[in-house]
Amino acid sequence: MRKKVTDKFHKKRFIVTQTERVTKAKAISLEPAESFEEKVDADISLKERKENKNERRKSVFIRTVRIFLVLCSIYLAFLIYGVINTDYVYDDTGRVVPLVMNYNQIKELDSFNKLALQYRQARLLYEQVLVLDYRIAAGIEDPLTIAPEYEKMLSSIEPLAIQLSALEVPPEYTQTKNMLLTWTQTDIAIYCQNMSKAISQNSEEHATNALQGRSVVYQDFSVVTQNLISLGSLVDGVDMNDILEWSPEKYIQDTLGAYQGE
Repeated sequence: MRKKVTDKFHKKRFIVTQTERVTKAKAISLEPAESFEEKVDADISLKERKENKNERRKSVFIRTVRIFLVLCSIYLAFLIYGVINTDYVYDDTGRVVPLVMNYNQIKELDSFNKLALQYRQARLLYEQVLVLDYRIAAGIEDPLTIAPEYEKMLSSIEPLAIQLSALEVPPEYTQTKNMLLTWTQTDIAIYCQNMSKAISQNSEEHATNALQGRSVVYQDFSVVTQNLISLGSLVDGVDMNDILEWSPEKYIQDTLGAYQGE
């Protein structure tokens, strides 16, 4: 009797379980299509967010690496610049050591270099005029073809005169600066004008003035050069070997050799 009751119980339980499975299956099968699509979209959106997050991390990493490399390059360039532009001297033991300069010394060196730069530009003009004088003296070319080149020099003289006028220097450099400005505005400019007119107009008067002006140009520039050397000798770290070694005579000799070799 008990066995029959147990069999009936298990049979009823099996029927209930089967009924529940069928009900759940029907419920799942009755889920709307929109709900399934929403789940798919949510999964895709989650995946895209993860991918975007990874891309942002990758982008930040690449940007960081680039910035680091740029900073390293700037630092390396700074070190190279420092090594190249550092002056070295011999100490008491004969070793080569960097020249240590304080703020005032650096400021003074900068002021001198600014004036020396204008001097070198003026010297370049002088060298060009010396070449023209040599070409006239050589007698190889027709002077009438050289005359316009003297006049053309004025277009280079004027900008330099403007730069010199605007240059601010310490009081101890003012006299040398003014002398260089006068040489540029007056001496070399008037000489070029007289040479151009003496040749193109065949003017004896301008030729005489040009000869006199040539001596003034030479003497005044020599004085400016000596003054600049005296000023530079008082400044630490100055490199003025080219100023010490230059002279109109030496330049003419070097130029004459170059012309003869052509």
